[in-house]
Amino acid sequence: MNAMRIFTCAILLPAVTLNLAVVAVVLFSRVTASLKSVGVVTNDLISLGRTIAAFRVYRQLAPENKWPTWPLATYWVAILGMILVGVTFFLVCINR
Repeated sequence: MNAMRIFTCAILLPAVTLNLAVVAVVLFSRVTASLKSVGVVTNDLISLGRTIAAFRVYRQLAPENKWPTWPLATYWVAILGMILVGVTFFLVCINR
């Protein structure tokens, strides 16, 4: 394995994944905090079903509470980024 692949597999891809995960968790926490501020009961555990349900309620309440909707789209972009990094990790680091 050459030095660039070692750097990519050992440092770059895990760092990118960690940063995207932090962004996703912060955005999810922001959405749930906004929902809790108006009395909506939410679960702090992140799962696909709970995330979709919380985001649906957030999107419905956003106009009347003047909340931005960009956290929803940015969350899914971060999740997609993590999936792409996982595919890249497989193709670059494991598949050879």
